[in-house]
Amino acid sequence: MKERMLLVLSDHENHNQKEIIKKLNDFYQYRSNFVHGNLDIYIPSELILEREEHESYAKKLMQTEELAFKVLIATLQKMINEGWHSFNFTTTFHGK
Repeated sequence: MKERMLLVLSDHENHNQKEIIKKLNDFYQYRSNFVHGNLDIYIPSELILEREEHESYAKKLMQTEELAFKVLIATLQKMINEGWHSFNFTTTFHGK
């Protein structure tokens, strides 16, 4: 999944590839923690909203959502610009 997201973002992000890879690794780790139940889920309440750990949690959540949104928008832009109705990824292994 990370490799596919990198392909989509590499044309749209102004950052170098190492920065994109770091963001994708962070995104993937967050996703993995969520899916496998290793991420605490905070329910907003006055007691929690004022705590520093909630601020850190909310910041990470927003960064993750922002990256997912960028991937979605970049994918849609590519599809529109190329006139595609669908797409797929292929993995190749070449030798000489």
